[in-house]
Amino acid sequence: GFKESYGRADIKTRQWGANKWGTYDQDLYRFALAHMKQMEQPFLVGVNTNTTHDTTLPDGVEPAFENARLSVLRFADDALEEFLGAYESDPDFGPTLFVLLADHTAGLNASAMAHYLIPFVLFSTDDSVPQRHIPHLVSQRDIAPTIVDILGGYVPEFTGSSLLDQEAPRFADYYHQGLLGWIENERIVEVGALTGGQITAFVRDGPLDIRREVPADEHHLRMARTALAFTRRSQACLFSGQTGSFFSFQEDPD
Repeated sequence: GFKESYGRADIKTRQWGANKWGTYDQDLYRFALAHMKQMEQPFLVGVNTNTTHDTTLPDGVEPAFENARLSVLRFADDALEEFLGAYESDPDFGPTLFVLLADHTAGLNASAMAHYLIPFVLFSTDDSVPQRHIPHLVSQRDIAPTIVDILGGYVPEFTGSSLLDQEAPRFADYYHQGLLGWIENERIVEVGALTGGQITAFVRDGPLDIRREVPADEHHLRMARTALAFTRRSQACLFSGQTGSFFSFQEDPD
């Protein structure tokens, strides 16, 4: 829960108008920046952008590429660069942790997994978080534990694990049009949630979603059972209102 929430109707001043989803990112970031300057620090802010949900550019903006989607992506990248530059150069803001990520992708290829290979970066404006590349497919669930870890805390109820913990087990999951996917290291399993639990097994042959279908071994079968149990439990908690009701922020026991 956020104390305040603003939508497209609240943004009265727009340089670029709007697409079918809402205000273009340039105007959205300027609105957010103005409000953040009035907030007491430290603060927690979430900004949901709109530009890349559509394939149109505002009138007066020349496409950077022949491909419409790439041109829109470039326009959104320019907006993000402008926003981050304005934030970091403003002396009113103290050290800030930024988390940049998407909820899904689009138009990569036909696989269900490809729709959820999302871009993600976490960085601090004072360089207090060292640069690191993590060569794993990780989960959005890992982001909150990572932030808490950076702040020196620990929340045992989180279902993810801190990305700073190199010993933590890694898993990620996705659901797309009836397919429940589960990833552990080089193994992937997809369970047909609408087709009686049919299992398709894969191994990763390269980065991202380069994968090869293989016969399901015992490890894949165990992953499928875990995926179904985890999903059923987490969904039951969600719809009964038991997720995160009273998370406890504790000092990291280690």
